[in-house]
Amino acid sequence: MKKRSLFLLLASALTLASCGKDEVPPGGQVDSVSISQSSIEVQSGKRSTDVTVTLEGKGEYNKFAKLVSQDETIAKTSFTEVESGSTFKVYGIAPGSTTISVISKQDESKATSLSVTVKAKEEAPEYGEIVSVSLSKETHLFHESDQPLEVTATLVGRGVFDDTIELSLSENSAVTLSKTELKSGESFTVTPSALSNGELTTIKASSKEEPAKYSELLVRVDEDIEEIDPASEITLNSRSVHLSEGGASFTVTATTGAGSVNWSWKEADATEYVEFVGTPSGDTARVQPKKATPEGKVATLVASVGNHSAECKFTVTEKVKEYRTYYLSNNSFLNYSKVYFYTWGENGEENATYPGEELTNVVKNTLGEDCYEFYVDIAKYSGFKFSDGNDKETVDAYFSSFGSNNNVWYDGEGAHFAQIAKDEPTVAFHSNSVSVYSGESAIAYTFDVRKGDAEYEITSGADKISVTDFSNGSISVAGVAVGSAAIRVYIPETEAEDYLYVEVLDASTVKSFYFSNNKGWSQVFAYAWKGQETMTWPGVELTNPLKNTGGEDVYLVHVANKYDHVILNNGQGAQTVDISIEDTHFASNDNVYLLDDQDDLGHYKIGFANFEGFGYSVAFASASATVYDGKNVRVGVTAIGSGVTYNVTVGSDVVQLAETSDNHIILKWLKTGTAKVVASLHGVKAELAVTCASGEAPDTDVTLYFTNNYNWSEVYLYAWGSASSNGWPGVKLENPVYNTDSIHVYEFKVDTSVYDKFLINDGGHGGQTVDISIDATELASNNNIYPTGTKDDSGHCNIGYATLATAAATVEATFTCNYDTGNNGDLYIVLIRDPFPQVWLKMTWTDGNNWTLTHEFAVGANITFKVVVGRSSGDVWEGGSDRTWTIPDHADTYVCHWQA
Repeated sequence: MKKRSLFLLLASALTLASCGKDEVPPGGQVDSVSISQSSIEVQSGKRSTDVTVTLEGKGEYNKFAKLVSQDETIAKTSFTEVESGSTFKVYGIAPGSTTISVISKQDESKATSLSVTVKAKEEAPEYGEIVSVSLSKETHLFHESDQPLEVTATLVGRGVFDDTIELSLSENSAVTLSKTELKSGESFTVTPSALSNGELTTIKASSKEEPAKYSELLVRVDEDIEEIDPASEITLNSRSVHLSEGGASFTVTATTGAGSVNWSWKEADATEYVEFVGTPSGDTARVQPKKATPEGKVATLVASVGNHSAECKFTVTEKVKEYRTYYLSNNSFLNYSKVYFYTWGENGEENATYPGEELTNVVKNTLGEDCYEFYVDIAKYSGFKFSDGNDKETVDAYFSSFGSNNNVWYDGEGAHFAQIAKDEPTVAFHSNSVSVYSGESAIAYTFDVRKGDAEYEITSGADKISVTDFSNGSISVAGVAVGSAAIRVYIPETEAEDYLYVEVLDASTVKSFYFSNNKGWSQVFAYAWKGQETMTWPGVELTNPLKNTGGEDVYLVHVANKYDHVILNNGQGAQTVDISIEDTHFASNDNVYLLDDQDDLGHYKIGFANFEGFGYSVAFASASATVYDGKNVRVGVTAIGSGVTYNVTVGSDVVQLAETSDNHIILKWLKTGTAKVVASLHGVKAELAVTCASGEAPDTDVTLYFTNNYNWSEVYLYAWGSASSNGWPGVKLENPVYNTDSIHVYEFKVDTSVYDKFLINDGGHGGQTVDISIDATELASNNNIYPTGTKDDSGHCNIGYATLATAAATVEATFTCNYDTGNNGDLYIVLIRDPFPQVWLKMTWTDGNNWTLTHEFAVGANITFKVVVGRSSGDVWEGGSDRTWTIPDHADTYVCHWQA
């Protein structure tokens, strides 16, 4: 009996068995949601294996489930919703644990969850290098009777290195240490042993391995202070809180030994921006953000007990946005005289009344097409289309389709998205599944290899094939006996590898055709039969698909001559109708695909077409390049598809490929002359004419500026290309100048012949900008970058672009204040620069409780500040409104009378 006949019997039995059961409700009923695995591990920066979603139910129920990631800063899914029987992947973002909920779209009470653990990225050791040593605390104030302080020491390095950390004390030691040597991640204790008498003790933690890196902890030991009547003070768990519009609430807790706490708002309009959640109870008040506060505006919560009070200032930032820059190719298919961009969100938002906004910012791609830039918040908008403002428009498309791409182009089949090439060694066969015939001559199969010399091994079926020739880009295979074999081609000591799967056939007994998996089955099987000659259901699993021009997986199906019919299926209930190998459509077509129509049994009907492979392209940014002795040259490359290979076909003694990647090459001068470089990608080629000239090389440095809004104590430039960098954390920037806002600005240069990306950081202590491309269009007219005050999902500072303001003239300004801190803390001038971190400037004490600070500012700068007592037990801010001072053009003094 054939498998399909058995299906009919089962269907009949199921029909009979269902008689007498409860009626299926209108719209169907979802009974359960399940997934193929309950937990999964994935590496940071990688994606997981497929997770299959299955919905069971009755009637015509909605077979879709939505995927909700609990914390997308740790992991997120490849889709936001999937159909029953389909799969999704999990992308690791940062180390940690989270949960992904899989919820029925029809009935949200039917759900399940996937536990996700993201492991830290594993990098192959390159060489031993100590990057940094850090301590869990930088300063600490002891009193004589204080308990010991526990401090954790951490060493960060690359490759194989000694993670031992050595501890030492300065000569004026007022503390003792529990150990003098420890391993990274271990802790030690610091115990007060003598009064500091006003001097600081330095605890230095140094790497044992040279060149040594170190970190310091500054401590001081003071006399014990008298107990303060707990009823005489009130303190809050925070004095300044930043909330996000529409984000999480914050609970303010008061500490006091007195009675009930009274809660109130200081500003009359404070509740426009924040509000209580419920009624404050006792010593706690929960605050919810309502809308963003204007620049310089705060909402102050006051907690009072008797004559004493404490304040907590709230600022609310705008709702988190996720802006992306994309490009539309106005190719020959569109050829719009004007381009309008219209986008919409799930809640009815739109960027403008249709046809939307006219796009005017145009760049050329390497094909000479106009590419229109558009900038959009994908957290707000989901779909988009383009038009010419009259009667022509594109089909609807969705931002989720971009993935990691940034370019959309259209043809008669709809929208397509260009891929960004990866920067790593690669090996890629043009086709992974091939067939050879036993007893015939060897066939050469080409592959692209980049940044390395490939090797091969036969991993299975060594008795079925023989390799007659191998080079760095080609392998010749001959069939020995009927059967299957696999060849692994790889670059040693890297993760670059690809497989060639070979089936050895007898030409007289085999027929073949292609199957396009346009429904996205997670597995594909081919079940064949002829009369009583059958396979075991579900048949042979098909692997190693090709790609067609629409990006779909396409499988090669081989059918032995002893069979005359085939059923393609997913092994889980979905299948095609019976396919006859003698179908007349095969005479002019070699590819079948699934139609939306199904027969009475729910089996997919099929359509016929001819297989068309994925369209790869590669092009140099320019047709020619000139290289000078001692100065390498970088040439950009645009590729659709990854795995570009390069060869110097003419003049290999004139120029050398110093570095290659999918998006650029770096050329090195060998001698005067001309040469030609050819780029190849799956049979597509591009040529670059190279001239190695004599004479002095032109300057390839670009001069840029960084505004240190975050007041980092050290500023470093880290730059890199695909295979080189200036070594983390980079080059320390020196000699800043003040801008007109009294913020330091650093000048730096990036050599565009070597590096294509850079970032600014604080010396590896945790602060850094996002990655910045040297080819960023914004840098063409704005040479000054600055942190915007927001951060990405990795905690890196987003940046803005501006033109450099002329460095300002500076003057020394002096602050004085007469105030008794009660021998309990130092006095500071705190510059307030929302949304950036405050700048704390320590004042100097002299007899009579006189405090003084002299600091350099830009002439005319408008500064906002307050006087603050810095205490280990909690800082004390002076009352009253923020102070402001416009810095004069001459040395001057600002006298601060403490505001109660």
